[in-house]
Amino acid sequence: MHLGWQAKQRPDAIAVIESGGRTVTYAELDARSRQLAAAIGLKPGDAIAIRMPSGAAFLEVAWAAQRSGLLYTPVNTHLLPAEVEEMARGKLLITEEVYERLLAAPGTGEFEECEGRELPFSGGTTGRPKAVRKQLTAGPMGDPAAECVQVAQGLAHYGFGPDAVYLSTAPFHHASPLVHCMSLLRLGATLVVMDRFDAAECLELIERHRVTHAQFVPTMFVRMLKLPAARP
Repeated sequence: MHLGWQAKQRPDAIAVIESGGRTVTYAELDARSRQLAAAIGLKPGDAIAIRMPSGAAFLEVAWAAQRSGLLYTPVNTHLLPAEVEEMARGKLLITEEVYERLLAAPGTGEFEECEGRELPFSGGTTGRPKAVRKQLTAGPMGDPAAECVQVAQGLAHYGFGPDAVYLSTAPFHHASPLVHCMSLLRLGATLVVMDRFDAAECLELIERHRVTHAQFVPTMFVRMLKLPAARP
């Protein structure tokens, strides 16, 4: 139960749809994440920080880390430089520019494939943001003992699978959208990813892509309810 398995079974299935319309297949997402994993060249247990907009490229980097046993920290793109420096301390910081260089770099294609884990930071509402460390097994991909695999198995019990179309409405520097999207790619779902929430665009994406599942916070419902009523 992991991205590589889905790419072998359903290479042409759509993995990610960005709100601007760009689509990425499972084969494309798998290939680029492998290429990035080899180019990054770190060993299991090392850490990276990802400061990129929410979208397919972010997920390619996250899966490069996930499949090479790395810890990966999502970083808010709106943070001040000093805040970014604190979150990225001791980690390889990957931005859009670094991402492009990694893809262009000639790689060996070799890396040690094993399960990694997200390393989010707390929101900092009661003090400075702190790293939320989770279990890192570094076991084989799809290892049932890995908590990230268990999360995906739990979602499968709620009907998520290849027929699911999941709308991700919040940026990936929030833990829940990131964990849901990474887990659902293990299950073969299609992700519709918004880089930022817009009420009217959200409703349009739900209708256009026949979204079956989504995740919201109360403020999002308030914004949608405040939209002008549609004309008959």
